[in-house]
Order: sequence, then structure tokens, then C-alpha cells
Amino acid sequence: MKEWTIEEKDVSPVQDLLTGFGMMAAATLVGTAFRRLGFSESAIISVYILAVLISAIMTTNYISGIIVSLASVVTFNFFFTEPKYTLLAYGQDMPVTFAVMLLVTLVASFLTEKLKRTAREYSRTSYGTRILLETNRIFHQCETEDEVREKTERQLRRLLNRDVILVPPGRKMPPGREYQEMNISVGDTGYGTLLVRKKETEPDAFEANMTDSILSEYALAVENMRVHREKEEAAIRIRNEQFRSNLLRSISHDLRTPLTSISGNASNLLTSGEEFDAETRNMLYSDIYDDSRWLTNLVENLLSLSRVEDGNIPMNLQVELLEDVVDEALQHVDRHRAEHSIIVSLPEDPVLVLADARLVAQVLINLVNNAIAYTQPGSEITISAEEKVRDVEITVSDNGPGIPDGEKEKVFDMFYSGTGRKPESRRSVGMGLALCRAIVQAHGGEIWLRDNVPAGASFTFTLPRSEVNIHE
Repeated sequence: MKEWTIEEKDVSPVQDLLTGFGMMAAATLVGTAFRRLGFSESAIISVYILAVLISAIMTTNYISGIIVSLASVVTFNFFFTEPKYTLLAYGQDMPVTFAVMLLVTLVASFLTEKLKRTAREYSRTSYGTRILLETNRIFHQCETEDEVREKTERQLRRLLNRDVILVPPGRKMPPGREYQEMNISVGDTGYGTLLVRKKETEPDAFEANMTDSILSEYALAVENMRVHREKEEAAIRIRNEQFRSNLLRSISHDLRTPLTSISGNASNLLTSGEEFDAETRNMLYSDIYDDSRWLTNLVENLLSLSRVEDGNIPMNLQVELLEDVVDEALQHVDRHRAEHSIIVSLPEDPVLVLADARLVAQVLINLVNNAIAYTQPGSEITISAEEKVRDVEITVSDNGPGIPDGEKEKVFDMFYSGTGRKPESRRSVGMGLALCRAIVQAHGGEIWLRDNVPAGASFTFTLPRSEVNIHE
């Protein structure tokens, strides 16, 4: 990645000098008080050394510390050595005293400045590390590349204290020359360009390193999202391929059987229809009708199933009277319903649901047709409903042989048609119950299977309950 230009930041020493001279004035006043109280010169020297330390703590420029240290020696000489108010000194030990005093104040000033610089670096390092760790945590919560980019911009603004723009690859760069450009790349892969608004000073080495670390985290997060998205797309492609393969394998034989029956019966009627008696012709007509209805239902389920697989079930939610939906469904169930007793047991008061009537009718058709196909002639099939607080439970039950425990967890799986079908039952490609579950879940409901006591199977699904307020 591109390196930042590193420059020293200019700091005006005027404020620091004023602070230092103020401390010297305060030390002089305290030293004068000490002199009147009879304290020795060593005590007064300690006052000046203390003033130099305090000045070093309060200032930011080490040059001002040197100047204040020299000023402390000159001030002490001027006010407290004989002859006073001159820069002369008659004592033989005064030069040594001044030298030691200057050395002590200089060392104290340097040490204080070093401690302050260390504390500042530690504070900056701690702040930068906290931003970096926070960035890593934030990236784990992001779901899109745009969200990662927005969070990266926010973190860099906090770090650099200036405006930044992160431009993804392929996006148009904003006009203007007030930004410094920084290309973001790892190896041969580019992840965009970082624009940092120019100021009088460039980011220093620490800010440059932290910026590189955050951008590396950004590139890693974007790359992980891309890899994850590619894996999901590959998984979807594999799933779709498996779906198509299973679909073709499941329906290829079953489609051939009714089509062969239709074409054979139609051929017999066309060539020898007049030779058959009325009963035989009606039987052939009925077989053609049954096979064509089966094919029609298969096509309807296939169309609905394709929309389910695409996650694109068209929903037309309206307040519907459950009794009307049930009546509509019963008009389209298998012709063999006449061989069974279908009982509708709904509450006396109207039951209103928020649903797509066409899709719910398809659920009921599939459940009733399953009951017709898997139960013996003369069995009872009951459609009932029970209102709950927030939804309505609709149940389709029969008194047939039931479903073995080992198959109950598989009945809603795609292409599962069971192992215990009657030999004479109609074909099944195992889509009906899978489609029922998808439609019910699209309505926000659930569907489940349980045994019907004393015999048979019972399928129950829920739909959102609705109410209509009638204003007088």
C-alpha cells in the first residue's frame, strides 16, 4: 500500500514560554517569602527546580523547557545572590551552584518531557488499538459490502480526525484535488481507493500504520463476504441442479404412465368406439378424465413448486371466509371423492383468515387428495377448524391406515412419496406436502402431522386470524 508522507507538526512556543515565565515569577515570589522567613538558599533553589518541573509538565515544547531552565538560574542569581539585582556573584561557590542548578533543572525538564511524550504515545497507541479492535468487531456484524465500507469510513474519520471517502472499485472518483488518494490492494486484487482530505500536516507514522491496519481489515472483510457469497451462489446452483435432477427422475416414469393411458384409451375410442358398449366407453372416458386431472394437478404443483424454489411465491393476502375457501377446494379434489365420506366441521360463527385464498385452497386440495389416495374406499375424511387467540388451526384427518412412525419426519420432504402406498393408488411424485409446507410458511404459519385416534392420520396447519369490524 502507498506510504504516507511523514512530517513533524509545528507547535508555537509562545504560549509555552509565557507559562514558563509565569512559573518563574511565582517561584520568585515564593523565594522572596522564604528569604524573609530566614530559609537558606538551598530551599529557594528547590522552589525554582519545582517551578521548572511544573512548567515542563504544563508545556508541550521541550525547547521552552531549556529556556525556562536557563531563566531559573538567571532569576535566582538576579534576586537572591549578592550583589542583588545584578548578574554578578561574589561567592566562590556560586559558579558551581549555578552549574549544578542549571544541570538539575535541565535534567528535570528533559525527564518530564520524556515522560509526557511516553504518556502521549501510550495514549495514542491505546486509542488506535481500541479503534482497531472495535473495527474488527463491527465488521463481524456487517452483512453487506456497503455497510463495511460505511463503517470503515467512520472509523478512519475518528482515527485521522479528517474527512475520508472510500471509493469501491469501478466507482467514479469525486471531482476536486482536495483529497489525497491511497489505493487499497492486497496482492493483485484491488478493493478500492481511499481519499483523505488534505490538511496543513500529513498523518504521522502512527496514524499511517493504523490506517493500513484498518484498511487491511476492510479488505479481509470484503474478501470474506465475496467468498461467502460465491459459496452461497455455488450451493444454490448445486441445489437447483439437484432439484432439477430429482424432479426429472421423479416424474419421468410417472408422466409416461398417464400419457400412455390417455393416448391408448383415446386410440381405442377413435378406432373401435362404436363396438364398445356404453359401460365400457364410460369407463374409458373416466380413465382419460382421471389421468388428465392428475396431469393438471401435477402441472399446478410444478408451477407453484418452481416459484417456491425461487423464493417467489406471489401472495395476495386478503380477509377470506374460511368456509368459502373450503368449498372452493372441494370442487377441485380427486373425482374419487365420491368413494369416501368427506365431512366439513367448521365453527358455527364465521371464521375469517388473512390469506391468499387460491394458495390455501391448493393446500386443502393436496391434503384431501392425499387422504383419498391413501385410504380405503368408504373411509371418512374430516375438515375441521379451531380458532385460537392469534390464528386458526385447520385440520384434515382421516380414519385410514395412518402413516408409520418412521415416515412421519419425511412426509414434508421434497420428492418423498412414502413406502407404503396401495398398489392401486394413483402415482405420486412427492411434491404435494412439500408444497403445502412452503405455502403455509409463506403465510407465517406452521403445519404438522399427528396420529388420528383411534386410526388414521391428521394434518393440521395454521393461518393468521382476522376480524372485521362492522360499524352501525
